Amino acid sequence: ALQGPNGQDASALDVLAAALAANGQFDRAAETGERMVTVLGPGSDPRALSAARDRLALYRLGKAYVLDVP
Repeated sequence: ALQGPNGQDASALDVLAAALAANGQFDRAAETGERMVTVLGPGSDPRALSAARDRLALYRLGKAYVLDVP
């Protein structure tokens, strides 16, 4: 789970943003991704925050996040 420093769970926002982007709603996906980054905040796991920012950048570029599964 993506947890912010105050124990807030950002996982639902992550999934919602990915689903919105997959349906072509990139503006809403970016807004949701921004909320996710805010919930995570600067005190969270740096890798999780970096990954969240990477996905947010995709949504802002009009691209969906697709997990590569081997």
